[in-house]
Amino acid sequence: MAEFMPDSPRSGRDARRANRSPSEFQLIVIMRKDGKEIGHTGWTVDISQAGARIKFKGSLVPGQTVQILPDDDSRSAYPCRVVWSTPAQPERLSEAGLEFKTPWIVSRSGGDGKIART
Repeated sequence: MAEFMPDSPRSGRDARRANRSPSEFQLIVIMRKDGKEIGHTGWTVDISQAGARIKFKGSLVPGQTVQILPDDDSRSAYPCRVVWSTPAQPERLSEAGLEFKTPWIVSRSGGDGKIART
């Protein structure tokens, strides 16, 4: 893992591997619990080729593998690794940072925030 110096221009939030674009579209977060698949509705906050920040009702654990299913009738679920997550709280949405297992690209057509797989 790279270590960034405090005076480095790529420290903190700027240290991302790919630029993120603001994006808000609905998706389903699919996780396994007690041997069953459970889906929670969520929304993207921002997205890049390497990952996304999402908001959702529920909780995830760093290191956990989940799948996201874009709400665009594609029927294709995409595997992700949870990098970080805020604690679940009643009446509030949680946020999580997801790393895509394979790169994605953000579709620029129409500015609708839809994603296309590379």
